[in-house]
Amino acid sequence: MNNKLQKWILITGAAKRVGAKMAEVLHSNGFNIVIHYNSSSDAASKLCSKLNQHRTESSIIIGGNLTDDSAIETLIPSVIEQTGRLDVLINNASTFYPTPIEKITLDDWDNL
Repeated sequence: MNNKLQKWILITGAAKRVGAKMAEVLHSNGFNIVIHYNSSSDAASKLCSKLNQHRTESSIIIGGNLTDDSAIETLIPSVIEQTGRLDVLINNASTFYPTPIEKITLDDWDNL
């Protein structure tokens, strides 16, 4: 058996954009994926369903606002409770401001 099939990767901010692509590529290479999202629950659910169609029970979703300390403290224990293990953490989550760079303020940078 391919040892990767038993490994779980948590990708924060995995519901969309770069995070979703990482999830798809890593999943296609045999890893199980925990899709973290903050406000994109529909996108996370769709991606999870897509991955699980290729390999059943190989992906789950977990929500949480990572600017909230209590959400951060419960994230990893919740993943381990659901999957039995966590082998890799990819910290991809960020705030997303579709703003032209010349209009970004110092406060915007601080919130990243």
